[in-house]
Amino acid sequence: MEIVLRSHHHVILINLIILNFVKVTVHFYDAKGQVIADSSCCYTDPTNIDPGHTSTFDSFAVANEISGEPVSYRLSYDWNK
Repeated sequence: MEIVLRSHHHVILINLIILNFVKVTVHFYDAKGQVIADSSCCYTDPTNIDPGHTSTFDSFAVANEISGEPVSYRLSYDWNK
């Protein structure tokens, strides 16, 4: 398994409630703006984020799961209250 893209990011919580089990999905796009891969492997560390705090996450994409040349990405988040 070859990992092509790997990055390390921070999530900052600007909210009034604790978010539990925060999962980050990275959507990779080609030059035409088409989605070529989604990476939904990654939870923040720590997984629960208190109001005003930050949490980090690592993300990656595997070569055989990408259907083109990535030129940009977008992040989305899911969590439990």
